[in-house]
Amino acid sequence: IHACYGWHILPDANAHGDRRGEPLYSVAFRASDLWPEDGAENDYVYIDLWESYLEQP
Repeated sequence: IHACYGWHILPDANAHGDRRGEPLYSVAFRASDLWPEDGAENDYVYIDLWESYLEQP
């Protein structure tokens, strides 16, 4: 987890009229973990994900 942006309305639920919120996180992935043959070791990919999209380690 790179950052937490606080609570935001979950778009999946909002599309059906449910305006519940969830914590929104910026998650960093090492590019070399995503693309072992092409990703540089010092490069990262950052993706904003709601809490329900994440799995416990």
